[in-house]
Amino acid sequence: GGSLKGLNAGQMVFLTLPNTGIAVDVPLYGARPQEPGPDRGVIPDIVVPLDADAVVAGRDPEMEAALDALANGITAADDNQGEATAPAGDEPPVENLLDSLLGTWTVDLRPTPDADPYTQPFVVRSTGDGTFAGTFYRSPITNAVVNDDWGALRVAFVTSDSQGPYHHTATLRGDRMEGVTHIIGRGSRSGQGLLYVWTATRQQALPLASLAGEWGGSLTYLDYGDDATEVTLGLSASTEATADGRGVSLDLTYVEPDGSPGGTGSNEILYAAGSDHLLYQEAPWTILSRDVREDGFEVVFEREARDNNRPATIRHTIALADDELTDRKEVRYEGTDAFFERNIVRLSRQ
Repeated sequence: GGSLKGLNAGQMVFLTLPNTGIAVDVPLYGARPQEPGPDRGVIPDIVVPLDADAVVAGRDPEMEAALDALANGITAADDNQGEATAPAGDEPPVENLLDSLLGTWTVDLRPTPDADPYTQPFVVRSTGDGTFAGTFYRSPITNAVVNDDWGALRVAFVTSDSQGPYHHTATLRGDRMEGVTHIIGRGSRSGQGLLYVWTATRQQALPLASLAGEWGGSLTYLDYGDDATEVTLGLSASTEATADGRGVSLDLTYVEPDGSPGGTGSNEILYAAGSDHLLYQEAPWTILSRDVREDGFEVVFEREARDNNRPATIRHTIALADDELTDRKEVRYEGTDAFFERNIVRLSRQ
């Protein structure tokens, strides 16, 4: 089913092999198109290019793409089933031109050269048809095109919001991107729009596997009865790196204020699942910022959920500095303006 060359269907013979017990279905007739079809099967909604480096590193790009789609919405490839996809001659597939572009970038959108950095994520994923999709400034990318005829990979794409369209172009130079954004018809005296210059650097992978080990410390939280009274519990954590080394599973054990054994929070997963999100407590969270340093890292992520039975935005900041680890949880109830600290975990490596 789904083959462009035709279908095997209709009446079937079911044969059970006597030694193994394996059942085999044998179709009695098949349907074939009158004209030959393309020499391939149906293009899936999300095409994940082969990546030898990912295989060597023990990564699973297909799983990463699936998790990214679940968290950020599936972007389907164009349906080109009537067209042949094999390139002419010995030229590489056009998707390969995008290999150096795919991933998550941190864009510095400061308005002037002397202004403080203002960063936003730029997420690029292949559509399988020679262009790319993703988000820029958290807005979906459309009309993306690529060109490498002039000694460097250049891209152009469009995003939009309630104010109108934004036209972007960029040139890739190693792990750095140099781009401009033209905002038409707004903000300038001449009426020709605004031109912003920006740069982007490839985001480093979060070294979550470095959290593996034994930890001890405390959990301080606001009592859920009044959202004001602080309660502190002793805490120990045993963390183990995931099989691919990009995350950890956490087994937590609490000690009540009177010293008696408390509950456990086993199998809490912290996993860098996609380009601009991660999985935590079996749910996808949007990464707001990440900073990977020589002595550790800091990552800030949030999602919409419920806290104390109220709709809320929940934000976590996890920071590792040498052998000190903190996980701060902040909450902003729906209809309010400010975050408050719900709890903070402080751990030291044992």
